[in-house]
Amino acid sequence: MELLNQSNYNVWKTCMDSYLVGEDLWDVVNGSYTSPPIDGSENSSAYKKWKQINAKAEFILKRSISHSLFDHIIKCKSAHEIWRTLDHLFNKKDEARLQILENELANTIQAIAPIEGSLIERTNAKEGGGISPKRKNLPRACPTHSPFPVPDPECGGVSLDPGHAPYSRSPNYVIE
Repeated sequence: MELLNQSNYNVWKTCMDSYLVGEDLWDVVNGSYTSPPIDGSENSSAYKKWKQINAKAEFILKRSISHSLFDHIIKCKSAHEIWRTLDHLFNKKDEARLQILENELANTIQAIAPIEGSLIERTNAKEGGGISPKRKNLPRACPTHSPFPVPDPECGGVSLDPGHAPYSRSPNYVIE
């Protein structure tokens, strides 16, 4: 099973749910089997049993989470608390979830930047200079709409919808 990361929660949760049921640990994770009070010898053995089952479930959950998410669950005291914390983290629509997505986007951009630079350098080396606007006649997407241009058969430029003025394939096009 793949480690839980910012983009695979639903798949991870489904697989983990099935695995925990199969290992007879689901009741402690979903909170239906809770820690009994430690107030007598009878409860002492029940507490030890719960503690052992909880520890197994915690271990399984912790070993299936990527390091980048581990800080979110490090202070959790039970498998049920870990499960709730992860569910809250991935199912909420507030600023913390937004922060995860922004971090993921920033990481993706950082990963792409060196590749983009390398491609431009290779193009420059092959063509003997920078990308010339007169040698490259590339379409440009509309900056106020989708970044994906579509051909406009009427003028040879690109447009995003029939009612939108197309962007032409002019020789003044500059790649930035």
